[in-house]
Amino acid sequence: MPERFRQFNTTYMASCAFNYGYDVGNFGAVQGMHPFWQRFGKCDTDTGVCALPAWLSSLMTSLPFLGKAIGAIACGSIAERWGRKAAVMILAILSFIGVLLQTSATTAAQFTIGRFISFGMTGMTLIVVPIYQGETSPRAIRGTVTSTLQLMIIGGQVVASLVTLGTKSMSSNASWQIPVGLQFVAPSVIVAFWPFVPESPRCNLYFTLLEVNGSKKVIRHYDSQALLTAMDGTKKTRIAALVEDEFGDLAYKYTEAPTPQQRDGWS
Repeated sequence: MPERFRQFNTTYMASCAFNYGYDVGNFGAVQGMHPFWQRFGKCDTDTGVCALPAWLSSLMTSLPFLGKAIGAIACGSIAERWGRKAAVMILAILSFIGVLLQTSATTAAQFTIGRFISFGMTGMTLIVVPIYQGETSPRAIRGTVTSTLQLMIIGGQVVASLVTLGTKSMSSNASWQIPVGLQFVAPSVIVAFWPFVPESPRCNLYFTLLEVNGSKKVIRHYDSQALLTAMDGTKKTRIAALVEDEFGDLAYKYTEAPTPQQRDGWS
């Protein structure tokens, strides 16, 4: 894979985290808008004043984090069984469903369920994206690439603040539906580029070994030499090259690379 494409590939994957930051920055402003109160809050029949009860605001804010926990727990098994790419596609689909439920919500329960599903996507993101980036990014920029996840979260918060600043004066439901609906953008980008993103080398190795041996138990108990012996020439050459490359890098780090003290100290 060309070096530039690998850099773009691993950095682009961080866009999965954009909606996480966006939702956090978005909801704080949205729940303070009058049209949002009128749709989901309680209105006084005498004065006509609407407000979002404190208990309801608390539930709408906190319950989605349970979805985040579930997404994080489930993601590990999904990514191991079907691959990193499959997990990324699933989190994009969850994001679409969650945002659709929120923008079309007529009750606080529907809106909260939508956020619950969307936060399931964020939980998956925090697990699979760093793993994918670490397994696919060039060694020289691996640390920089994995830090783009946090950069996307912060970027999402900034964009959400600017969007809600622009819609806060609207008197219709568009004041909160527009900021919420813009969360369709990030998963759309993910889905659009998904066919061009390769599976991580580790998953390719695992699935190749599974194809050759037909059993996960066999893979766990075979040593590396036995596995290479069982493969045909093409697969053996490709995997042996990957192993040699990684081993060579580790050997250099432990035997030849200068320590921080040898360079310029720790600073």
